[in-house]
Amino acid sequence: MLPFMETFKNFITERYVNLLPSQKKERETHAGHLLNNILKPSYEKIGGIHGNGFNDEQDMVKNTSMWKLHRHNGKIIAGSVYKNKPGKSGGRKLVAVGSDGSLEGRRAAGKMMVDDLLRKRSHAELSDDALTSLKKSLTRVGTNLNHHTKTYEQAKAIHNSNGDEIRKPPADDENVMRHPDVAHHFYQRKIGGEWHTKLMVGTEGKHVTE
Repeated sequence: MLPFMETFKNFITERYVNLLPSQKKERETHAGHLLNNILKPSYEKIGGIHGNGFNDEQDMVKNTSMWKLHRHNGKIIAGSVYKNKPGKSGGRKLVAVGSDGSLEGRRAAGKMMVDDLLRKRSHAELSDDALTSLKKSLTRVGTNLNHHTKTYEQAKAIHNSNGDEIRKPPADDENVMRHPDVAHHFYQRKIGGEWHTKLMVGTEGKHVTE
């Protein structure tokens, strides 16, 4: 196949779809697949998706601000969900990301996180598989997780401004041990009444606009 034909083929089989709150009909069309086939399986190993907005499809439609979906050969294989947090330290925040488990889906999910960081479009609190995936994806494009990570002190200031308490995780925390290069930047905060270890990355203050 000629190079330009291969490029055209990729263009028509791969595309991103951004869905904002005003696009309620489109969000309702994709909500079931995104929640049940993309996000829930991706978070199953850590006990599910923690936080407000993921109780069911309508909850996600109502209480999240933006979705980015990756379509491949007519099927949604990856997606990321954002909330628009108030204040200067808020803005577009990635609150869930996942894939259908395929190689293409995992790479698409990683690419969405990398694009957000490199283009300074959002911030996120990551841990477990999502953080490991981001780290691998950043390595593929020749950059380092350290370059995009908030220090513990920066994360504390952001959370304190929102009235949230954070604390240092124990030294034997699984995330801390898995990522020793950024171990001193991890923190714990309560989500759903339980302490969870997180690492803050990205750029805050970039609000979602219609």
